[in-house]
Amino acid sequence: MRIASTQLTEATLLGQYAEPDGWARDEYQLGTRLVWLYRKADESAEHARAGAAALFSAAWADVAAVVDLAAQASRALLPDLWLQYDQTTRGGTRLAVWGITLKPFEGLVSYEVGENLDFDAEVPTFHLLDVFEEAPLKVEALPREHRIHVQRSPDGSLRIAAAR
Repeated sequence: MRIASTQLTEATLLGQYAEPDGWARDEYQLGTRLVWLYRKADESAEHARAGAAALFSAAWADVAAVVDLAAQASRALLPDLWLQYDQTTRGGTRLAVWGITLKPFEGLVSYEVGENLDFDAEVPTFHLLDVFEEAPLKVEALPREHRIHVQRSPDGSLRIAAAR
């Protein structure tokens, strides 16, 4: 998936929501990803977006590492499904970042990772040992509710925050 711009200032504002305790959340879309930016309710969305640009750039640069870390967690949760996939000739990335939450006042970023919607599990593939490709098979789709949440700390380190 190629996105024309990876700048938060170029993202489309989808909505603004009041949060408890004097906070607000702005929802943006950048390509197929959603971005949620938390800010003080009395701060303008434009000012918050400009102030979060550097954090967003760093967060965006980590997307590939986030997907790799999420895949490790996913493999631990669904080993049989991943083994089936690994034994096929099927390529492609099974997981993708669906959403990014920015909390610039804390320097925190959270990523929601789920099944890559560009990965079509219905496309036939073959077992690695089926060199003549005589017995097509399909890989099992990831469970619909399967999500991995990854958190990026202010120092740039990544960790699994939750997995289901």
